[in-house]
Amino acid sequence: MNLKLIKLNENDIKLLKFLARFKLMNSNDAIYFYGSSYYQKRLQELKKANYITRYYRTYIKLNPASIRYLESRNIRCEIPCRNKKYIERLSFISKLGIELEKRRIQYKLSWEMKGNNYTDWSRRFIGELTLRNEKYLMYYAKNDSRYIRQLQFDINKDLSYQNVMIFVDDLNVIDNKNQFIFSNKMSCVLIHKKRINSIGKFNNLDIKKIIENELGRIVTFSSINIADYKYMNTNIIYMPYIDTHRIAAINNFYVLGLTEEPVEIWTYEENFEKIKSLLNKESKYLCSFRKIEEIR
Repeated sequence: MNLKLIKLNENDIKLLKFLARFKLMNSNDAIYFYGSSYYQKRLQELKKANYITRYYRTYIKLNPASIRYLESRNIRCEIPCRNKKYIERLSFISKLGIELEKRRIQYKLSWEMKGNNYTDWSRRFIGELTLRNEKYLMYYAKNDSRYIRQLQFDINKDLSYQNVMIFVDDLNVIDNKNQFIFSNKMSCVLIHKKRINSIGKFNNLDIKKIIENELGRIVTFSSINIADYKYMNTNIIYMPYIDTHRIAAINNFYVLGLTEEPVEIWTYEENFEKIKSLLNKESKYLCSFRKIEEIR
């Protein structure tokens, strides 16, 4: 199959380069490259010209002719996905990649990281990113008990990263049996996959300014290390995503009686019940919650 004559525009080239790196994507996400519903017509034109092919109707990927075209121009192409069971994960990775590209967040994909002991044997991580000056190893976790056990084994084996970030289909993967606490990590952040469009915004957020605007008053830095800021006698923890290590630190702080000052946790409303379920009785008594709106 050969390419048919068609004049590629700048948006077409960006799309093809993206597919060369990410292997596939949901066709609806191609609107990012074109900015309007025109993308649907353009995808049809690219398909007729053999630059892309449909994959299980919903997805698009490069075909052999377009791979030859790109590689002849020194653009490296990853092998397109041929295994149906990986499609959901790859589709999610491409969605995440679009968000990271928008916000110019530094990241690497898992298949770009081969070459050290961990990345050579671990199959479950999806890449690495730097968020608010901290480097994280990223995972995607489906709600499957066997997969979760294997995932936790992988994370425990990794000695290269202090922080991990896990994107989940369902926050109920966190429970008393699977608390996602790792002795060799500083933090474990779990994010519902529907929140990926907030990551880039959170990366550049002035948290102190957001809090002061919400409260209508100046806040100071907290004197206790589990919290970020303080107003009157209340300490504020700004935690839009669930950080299991930070929740464990709150529990330990109150069990040890290091303070009796209350803490207000600022987070998305869907996190309230899950965080409450992870707090011990001492923490529940002194912790309250404030809903944060969409990060802007």
